[in-house]
Amino acid sequence: GYTTQFFSVASFLWTTTIAFTLHRTVVKHKTDVEELGSIFHLYVWGMDYLILQKPFSKLFLLYEN
Repeated sequence: GYTTQFFSVASFLWTTTIAFTLHRTVVKHKTDVEELGSIFHLYVWGMDYLILQKPFSKLFLLYEN
């Protein structure tokens, strides 16, 4: 269940990076998006971890007791 939730949130976050890239290239006419790849990875995997860390850490604590 945790992995399904983790990758579902990651999929949504990747969609936001695609929308950001499309907005940047189509509306602002900036084509320097290749150098943002590492920032995108940090954003997606970092936010995904932070979003799911707290609820699931409480869940695991319930099962330990």
